[in-house]
Amino acid sequence: MKKCIFCEKTETELTDGNCFNIEHIIPKALGNDHFILHNVCKNCNSGLGTYVDSYFVDHPIVKIIREKYKISGQSGKLPNPFSEVMDQEGHRYRVLNDKNGKVSLEIIPCVKENDNAIRIVSQNRKEALEMMSKRFSKGHYSDNAKQIILDQINNASMKKIDNEFEFSLSIDINRFYLEALKIAYEYGMLKLGDEYFADVRATEIRKFLQNAIAGEMKDSVSMIEGVYLRKDEMLSNIGPMGCHFLCICSDGNKLFANITLFMCSIFAFQVLLSNDAQRYCDKGIMIYDTIEIDTN
Repeated sequence: MKKCIFCEKTETELTDGNCFNIEHIIPKALGNDHFILHNVCKNCNSGLGTYVDSYFVDHPIVKIIREKYKISGQSGKLPNPFSEVMDQEGHRYRVLNDKNGKVSLEIIPCVKENDNAIRIVSQNRKEALEMMSKRFSKGHYSDNAKQIILDQINNASMKKIDNEFEFSLSIDINRFYLEALKIAYEYGMLKLGDEYFADVRATEIRKFLQNAIAGEMKDSVSMIEGVYLRKDEMLSNIGPMGCHFLCICSDGNKLFANITLFMCSIFAFQVLLSNDAQRYCDKGIMIYDTIEIDTN
């Protein structure tokens, strides 16, 4: 009987509107429309999207490649990898892209107050007055202080900010590994069949992913065993491409899934699928798929 490969519930055990739906082995936001599974329930699918896929597909490095290949998200909008930047004076800006791809900056308004001094950053004088009016309603200002501040805003000269910008970037490698683990497990289920479901290593992976789906890793992801970055000198020289590559291969009696997203070395992972390779395939056999990116 068909059952969810994550929560293990059969169709008769799914309740409250939960049902089987389409699960993209490689997230749709990475350009995969057709490499899918039909044995993941709606609730598990939703948990995977929220707690596993979202960090990876929305990471600025991934967004840069998605923007290059015009791969939109669920909203239908192209990703903006540099949604916010900061200049050397600490002013924050939104980076806006119009439908023609033209980039513009919009300063993020703020009010900073310390040592009886107030600094206002805004697009214009009207916005500055509105910001302070809201602040007056929440703070303890005398009528006299309010009038002095408003007079200063009305009489102040507007300074145009023209500085260099900085963009900070960090990677939680365990969240990248979590995405690789999910892809490898689903690929193993697709290619190795129901027999893989009972594999000792598959059970370990499934339990780990069940915890992620339940939101238990929304704040931090613990160390994931059996997932590695895969070094490939050839990939280092060719850069991103418009496809993904997945394969299952054996090394002795260990079975691995090799995952290369966008054919890019920084997204090349190796995941241990099983410690009993001969259970599934003859020595030296390799299963592989190349997934062309569907662009918008």
